[in-house]
Amino acid sequence: EFSITKRPFAAKTPIGFIQMENLSYLIPGTNHSRKVIVLAHYDSKLFSDKSFVGANDAASSVALLLTISPHIQKMLLPYDVEIIFVDGEEALVEWTYSDSLYGSRQAAQDIRDKSKISAVIVVDMVGDKNLQFIRSRGTDEKLLSFTEQALQEMNQSDKLETKISYVMDDHTPFMEMEIPTLHLMDFTYGSNTTPGVYWHTENDTLG
Repeated sequence: EFSITKRPFAAKTPIGFIQMENLSYLIPGTNHSRKVIVLAHYDSKLFSDKSFVGANDAASSVALLLTISPHIQKMLLPYDVEIIFVDGEEALVEWTYSDSLYGSRQAAQDIRDKSKISAVIVVDMVGDKNLQFIRSRGTDEKLLSFTEQALQEMNQSDKLETKISYVMDDHTPFMEMEIPTLHLMDFTYGSNTTPGVYWHTENDTLG
């Protein structure tokens, strides 16, 4: 079991201040001087006119991090791993930089010494049957190389797009701090087009 840390904050949104809360837990490594952050958003898009489950966006990434946490713990890595579930990734009115990423911007602000953060890995929308990660602009080249190597070893190189995409997501605040980031996201949900025909629709279910 992991000890959960709650980080409540007041987010300034276009519809006023809203109380939000980031959640995190630490998986200790053998050396506590360095840390890798692995992050996903746990909020779902709010709709007044339809029922939105959000099984892929963003339950899939939360489920993934919960599943791999015990395995990370057994690895006894030479650095700590902090798992962060951020609130408020979705826009309340319309997606802009000021109306989105509330939790990740808060998590970035909470970093006291960025020199101790070796990497931030952001996972989003990883439950698509036909998984295809975007090659996100600004992703750290070394981390991207590790990803390419891992996919190649699993004979899954086609799971990473060759073209570069610019998508503003929870990695953006950390990238702006010049912390090495890796953005793992499938943004062709249910089709070959971006963002995909199932994105933010009632079809985002376990079916």
